[in-house]
Amino acid sequence: MPLDFNMKVLIVDDYKTMIRINRNLLGHIGFTNFVEAYSAEGAAKALNTDDIGLMVTDHMSDEPVIGMTGCDLVSYMRGSTKYAHIPVIMVTQSNNVAHLDKLMACGPEEVMIKPYNAASLKRRIANIFGKF
Repeated sequence: MPLDFNMKVLIVDDYKTMIRINRNLLGHIGFTNFVEAYSAEGAAKALNTDDIGLMVTDHMSDEPVIGMTGCDLVSYMRGSTKYAHIPVIMVTQSNNVAHLDKLMACGPEEVMIKPYNAASLKRRIANIFGKF
């Protein structure tokens, strides 16, 4: 899959600061077109209204008070013929092996541990799209 720096990148996080950080990191890499969602439900709506080429999502809570987790969102995408092709990078603060295995089982192409920088994010994107 070729990399298009103008494709829409959906950034999902329940913290506005993390969305801003991810926009800055992705912008530093060369991406220019962003869609933001502050919950998995908001991301699901964005998937329905925008032509998304890549999603960077926080895992969000494993047990949300209301709604979907990041894993629920990725599982929903992987079960849909309409969204299954969209590459996903899931981010988390935990480096617990069992937690990371659980996140990978949801179906993202990559899982990253916070904190990360533009270079490490670029490597993950290159793992998906090829070296650029």
